[in-house]
Amino acid sequence: MKANSFTLNIIARVILIALTCFGLIWFWTETDRVVTILLFFLLLIIEVISLIHFLNQVNRDLANFLYYLQENDTTLAYSRKRIEKNFGNFVFDLDKIVKKLHQAGVEKVQQQYFINAIVEQVNVGLIAYNKGGRIALANNAATKLFGIDSKSKVSALVDNHPELKDLLTLNLDGIPTVVKIITQGKITSLAVKKTLLKLSNEEIFLVSFDDIRSELEAQEVDAWRKLIRLLRHEIMNSITPILTLTTAIRRGFTNNNEIKTLESIRPENVNDALTSANVIEERGKALIDFVEKFKNFTTPPNLKISSFSIIESLEKIKNLYAEELTTRNVELIINAYPTDLRLTADKDLVEQVIINLVKNAIEAINHNNGKVEISAQLNPEQRFSINVTDNGHGIPAEYLESIFLPSFTTKEHGMGIGLSFCKQIMQSHQGTIAVESKANSTKFELQF
Repeated sequence: MKANSFTLNIIARVILIALTCFGLIWFWTETDRVVTILLFFLLLIIEVISLIHFLNQVNRDLANFLYYLQENDTTLAYSRKRIEKNFGNFVFDLDKIVKKLHQAGVEKVQQQYFINAIVEQVNVGLIAYNKGGRIALANNAATKLFGIDSKSKVSALVDNHPELKDLLTLNLDGIPTVVKIITQGKITSLAVKKTLLKLSNEEIFLVSFDDIRSELEAQEVDAWRKLIRLLRHEIMNSITPILTLTTAIRRGFTNNNEIKTLESIRPENVNDALTSANVIEERGKALIDFVEKFKNFTTPPNLKISSFSIIESLEKIKNLYAEELTTRNVELIINAYPTDLRLTADKDLVEQVIINLVKNAIEAINHNNGKVEISAQLNPEQRFSINVTDNGHGIPAEYLESIFLPSFTTKEHGMGIGLSFCKQIMQSHQGTIAVESKANSTKFELQF
């Protein structure tokens, strides 16, 4: 009954108004009692006014109660009691909903505070701005790095650092780039990544700036160490036998550091000297050839960029290895998704990279039923990728870090130039080459 008091109150008042109207009409038409008619008319007016007042009071109580829930004002307890009297459990249900909404709001504020604290504490500079160039967010790291704040404009940042213009004005969504800028009088290397976010009807660009100067310096030192170790290894491999042979030649033509006479020089000494001279010449040429190849390797190639069908290139490579595939009982599978996929790059160099990878894959298979698969597709980041996968013996884990180094090879007659060449070509295309290997499978991934 309590839950229906509002409805019962309205029904009772409407019935009273209807009865009063009926009595007024009856006395008006059937009698001449003027006073009674006036009393019924006055009573009707009072009942209508009372109904209007009751409805207005309920509306006011509901408005006050909602305000109480919003402001958590305990002085409105009387209104709450009247609403509970009229609407019963509705108040408790509404109260629960509002408390849940209030709790959700509190949790949202706490979460926002937590996220803001993280953003301000990270060492990566973060800048968010809209298409108009207005900066909506600049954390502490970005402020220290560029001397800007959330009231600045992107144009001001570009004016101070022109090298960031293309990164900040072009839609390079999600593609990380390394740039060097001069800030606070020092050259700083930054890994920059730009991401497009859609908030309601507004597009926001979020750019991260990660100072990787110390990491690059450490990598540079490590690269120099590896290069020196490589050069020392290759030079010593040639110089050591050359020194040994020159010592042997000297011993054949000298005696106690004095040159032998022609009569004392035996024919076998001459033959040994000629043989040693030939070996020295071969090692000298090999050393010169190594230096020449190393010089060519360190010279960036001139790219001839064009758009070409990747499936046609893969078919051509498959035909190139047709005889060897048959001899080794290896199946070569090619796929492109979609089949009309086209790549904009240096066609000849890209084909050479794939040829090197396919050659290595075929040579890694030392069993029947071997399989090599080449697949080309656009990955979820809309970057063009080519995968070369084989079911060969795999690459030992201790070699994975070194396979892209110049002259590193596990082959008996290898020069170690192939994978280094592949990496150089991919870098010249601003792409990457990566490898995954386990016991019976190896996959090389090219990303452009």
